[in-house]
Amino acid sequence: MEEAMHFEKCGEERVITDAITGMMVCESYGFVNEEAIYTAAWDFATGDGMGNSVSATDTRVRAASRWVNNNRAYDNHQGKEVIAMKKLEDITSLMRLPVERVCEVKYTVEKLSRGRWCAGRWFDILIGACIYVIVRQSHLPLTIIEIAVIINYDVSELGRMYNRVL
Repeated sequence: MEEAMHFEKCGEERVITDAITGMMVCESYGFVNEEAIYTAAWDFATGDGMGNSVSATDTRVRAASRWVNNNRAYDNHQGKEVIAMKKLEDITSLMRLPVERVCEVKYTVEKLSRGRWCAGRWFDILIGACIYVIVRQSHLPLTIIEIAVIINYDVSELGRMYNRVL
């Protein structure tokens, strides 16, 4: 958005409206026009004033927490699943497993966790143990020591989880 306005500080005439704040600034030097009060408000909820309000006299920033919590793309369970799948894909890519084996590992982890996704130390070890089970079944050249090094946990912890998985 360009306006025909003259800045006294720099002498330029190219004025643009900043997309984030809504303030008019000099395109060449970035000076903010102080002649008028500029207000840019975004109401994330239905007219209750939740959002950002920026003006020349005061600056208020309100996090639109109610809007964010009500309109998230996924709930907590789906968020945990996304994080768990990302972790699983990262670990399996480090081990260079074939795509078929990665699908088997995902299925095994989902079956063992009964669809209750989570994150943390024990989940990483569960992923490693499931990988080791699939590696052993497929006769792939990957040892438990190599898997423990890649997931950065003790061989004994991984071995205990492997025994639980079996």
